[in-house]
Amino acid sequence: GMSADGSEYGRYFEQLQKVNLTVRLGDTGSFDGTAAITSLKGSLAWLELFGAEQPPPNTLSEGAEVSVSVWTGGALCRCDGRVETLRDDRQFAIRLVGRVRELQRREYF
Repeated sequence: GMSADGSEYGRYFEQLQKVNLTVRLGDTGSFDGTAAITSLKGSLAWLELFGAEQPPPNTLSEGAEVSVSVWTGGALCRCDGRVETLRDDRQFAIRLVGRVRELQRREYF
């Protein structure tokens, strides 16, 4: 079960791991990109976007809904969260919320 500090997330996500990320950008749709987890403490994950895919400048906002997913052990593990702190357009922290859902590969495709 989940402990009080939300450390269940550490079973699925870890520092330096590459994750796929979707961020809701208000009414203008969403941004899909790739990020590295630079820090994970309980339910708070710091992310750094990398690659050519970047959100339009100044479209990320605190409180924005996010979804992160990662392949682990043949399953796609997905968790929701919210942007908590913005350092800049490329680095920000998200607060993971709820449970991590595992989709088997065959269910996903």
